[in-house]
Amino acid sequence: MDISKEEKRLVLIIRYSLPIFIIFITILASILVTYEHKNNIQSEKEYIENQYIIDQKEVIKADLNRVYKYIDNKEKKTKENLQIDLRNRVNNAYSILN
Repeated sequence: MDISKEEKRLVLIIRYSLPIFIIFITILASILVTYEHKNNIQSEKEYIENQYIIDQKEVIKADLNRVYKYIDNKEKKTKENLQIDLRNRVNNAYSILN
């Protein structure tokens, strides 16, 4: 049984073609999965960034409202204290004159 060169070559091709094909498909599938994973991570990153920006805007808005209320309250108390002080000084002035 003498096998010719062409038959040996054909046997080698048949023997190694399936593993090579499987390796090629595996590499291709790995590349596609990696690419898809990268896209998913990028989308999730953008979503998290946008959500963080929205959350921080709300925090800043709440802080500004709190500061505004604090300043408004301080202004009202200062006005009240000034009115009381002015009233006391006027009363002192009247008492000195009488």
